[in-house]
Amino acid sequence: MRKIILTSAILVIVFSMDMKAQERIKVTYRNTNIDFKEKDYNGIDTTYLLVDNEMIKLWNKYDSSFWFIDTKTNKMRMYYQNMFDHKKYFHEITDITTYKVLYFNDKKEILGYQCRKALIVSTTDSVTVFYTKKIKVHYSPRTPINGFVLEYHSKSKYYDYHRLAISIEKNPKEQIETPSGYLETTQSDYMKDLRWHSRNPYIRPKFNIAPDFSIVDFNGDSLILKEKRGKVLVFNFWFIACGGCVKEIPELNKMVEHFKENSDIEFFAFTYDPKSHLVMFLRKTQFDFTIVPMARGISYLYGIHQNPTTMIIDKSGKIAKIHKGILDEDELEGLIQEIEKLLDE
Repeated sequence: MRKIILTSAILVIVFSMDMKAQERIKVTYRNTNIDFKEKDYNGIDTTYLLVDNEMIKLWNKYDSSFWFIDTKTNKMRMYYQNMFDHKKYFHEITDITTYKVLYFNDKKEILGYQCRKALIVSTTDSVTVFYTKKIKVHYSPRTPINGFVLEYHSKSKYYDYHRLAISIEKNPKEQIETPSGYLETTQSDYMKDLRWHSRNPYIRPKFNIAPDFSIVDFNGDSLILKEKRGKVLVFNFWFIACGGCVKEIPELNKMVEHFKENSDIEFFAFTYDPKSHLVMFLRKTQFDFTIVPMARGISYLYGIHQNPTTMIIDKSGKIAKIHKGILDEDELEGLIQEIEKLLDE
């Protein structure tokens, strides 16, 4: 075993390519996540990596965010939709973490490639990877290794995360297109925005009419509030790690069942959680509302400061009823009666 000390790593992902022998490939990774505290986040996800000439793209099929690396400049960018104002942004990602890299002689075969083992240690955690040099592209997530990482295992007292390549396709049909319509920001401003919203309390605006918004639901369909005028709407504000929110889901499902023959009412559940977490959660828990992920901005817009909260909006767009806290059987019956009156108006 030999030991190399690296003073700093400039990028979150170290990437390079032999420009004399470029290679177009698509790699599918299976990601297994175990969160020892928030067990509802546990599950299996899939990540894709596409190399097309001088660009690399990372994404999964659930979330709107993705990452680009330009091999000419060796810079990495994150593209995402802001959860507060729902505008599209991008910013460069940098990492100044100091890493210690330990190389081992241990070998294993992954998808026909002989891989070597390395251990990357920082002040916060350690990562074990298996990498190969038989692929001309160099890809190393969060680790300064000159090779292509096919297996990545990070573990701490809070989580256990494992990423393993399960397929490699050469010369795939997909091509990388340059993203458009994104506003440029900075990583610093992105983090400041997150901190500001997390520290400032929700303040309920003074309004009678439900504020208009436009957002994309779990199925990828647009939800434009003004297009829902003429219908009674039931909003539920929740998130996966909220025990009370999850506890009341069966009662909410009863409400949907009660009105299933009525086309003048629709049900929407707004959550902070990304779609990738929801996919895993909904495999185990049935929730019959239309789920709207990454909807923290809607919660701020409506001044929601307690979860769960259920809100009823009448056909004219006025907020007719707000119920804070978990719905029990009697409260559910009361809300159903309120909704029936609104439907008859």
